[in-house]
Amino acid sequence: MNAVKADRYAFTSWQEPRKTDGRIKFMCWGKEATQQGKEHYQGYIELDKAYTLPWVKRIIGIVNNIHLEEAREDRYRNISYCLKSKPEVSLILDRKRRVEDEPLDWADEFENENLTHLFNFS
Repeated sequence: MNAVKADRYAFTSWQEPRKTDGRIKFMCWGKEATQQGKEHYQGYIELDKAYTLPWVKRIIGIVNNIHLEEAREDRYRNISYCLKSKPEVSLILDRKRRVEDEPLDWADEFENENLTHLFNFS
């Protein structure tokens, strides 16, 4: 039986993603807490091609304690879900740089749907 591959995934993890990898086209995640107060991360990732679940776990640097599945919703809805917990949101763009601990003006713009560049890259 062939393993399922996808190039877009949604994840929930107790650990924050730590790797920036050339195979990552786009990734964002937000910190939130359960009703009991346990912090975790909700994230969305787009990759340069389709990979299996074990490979995606290696690419983002979390192999244990993560729920990972093929993204069902479109890019906008996945990013919106991660941004709901702002201001603690991290973002990787352009496969090269990680943006964190900076003023999140882009998050405010996103709520006003002015971040079309997040949805139009190839």
